[in-house]
Amino acid sequence: MKVTCDRRELHEGLGTVARAVSGRSSLPILGNVLLDPGTDALRLAATDLELGMERLVPARVAELDPGDITSHDELAQHYFA
Repeated sequence: MKVTCDRRELHEGLGTVARAVSGRSSLPILGNVLLDPGTDALRLAATDLELGMERLVPARVAELDPGDITSHDELAQHYFA
């Protein structure tokens, strides 16, 4: 998958959904952000099982392969900052 989007919009989107990431949980996946590419946007989502947040970031998606990825919240924010 190859996704191209505005870095500022991606950073703002990650900051928004990161509010729903669980800091301490017995389920490590709850510390991650879901990155789900669509045809014209990248969907960012996170949950702590009580609160869920989702944000669409406009993007050009090339080589759309089936599947989503997750990234640890802090790593994603640091890498895309």
